[in-house]
Amino acid sequence: MTKLQEQRFTDSLRNAIASSRMEGLEVSDSMKDMIVTIFRGEQTLEDCMKQFRYTLVTEVSTMVKITDIPKEDRSELAFTKEEITELERAKSMPITFDEDCPETTPERALKFRRVNPVRRTAN
Repeated sequence: MTKLQEQRFTDSLRNAIASSRMEGLEVSDSMKDMIVTIFRGEQTLEDCMKQFRYTLVTEVSTMVKITDIPKEDRSELAFTKEEITELERAKSMPITFDEDCPETTPERALKFRRVNPVRRTAN
């Protein structure tokens, strides 16, 4: 890769990261490294996606224990008394069907597809 190509790639990557940050997302150093290896032809996108999925499963998706959260933050996570009252009231209300939300039949229910399909995990 020429020096000019390297500079253009670096500028493009920096712009993409800035755009991501503007959307409230953060690009980790390991993600940046993956992008560079794909660009240089050292790894395929598929290999990087496998590595990324593995990282999500093993490192990112850890549960947080409520006791690890400071008390002042825990109170912000809890429902207020008004919210609990509203939820209880809604729970006791009957379901009302209308033209926007008609009652479905068992036959129609079978035709529904999941919006978020179950993904296979690598074992």
